[in-house]
Amino acid sequence: MTEYVLRLWSVEGKVVDPDPVCVGKFLESFNVEYAEGRGCAKFTGDVSRAMRFATHADALRTWNTQSRVKPLREDGRPNKPLTAFTMTIDPVPPRGPVNTWPPKRERRDER
Repeated sequence: MTEYVLRLWSVEGKVVDPDPVCVGKFLESFNVEYAEGRGCAKFTGDVSRAMRFATHADALRTWNTQSRVKPLREDGRPNKPLTAFTMTIDPVPPRGPVNTWPPKRERRDER
């Protein structure tokens, strides 16, 4: 079964973070209620550390999460901190045994 991750492609609006936001990284963790509803997202370049979602819809719901602490922004629109990021929902293989490349050759009995 395929799993899904959120991948960052661009940033809009005000983003406050001591680490630079890097395009192409994966969402590692997210707390929508952090900083009085402004939210906090952490990204990683390692897809194995990325948040995993069982379905495309689950990933979309996470990206579209509205804060309960501060449900509206100053302009009256819904406060959905992750929507400050343009992200794609990328399919990834499920976690499990690591496959190697190239695949190991099968040994054939020589007769």
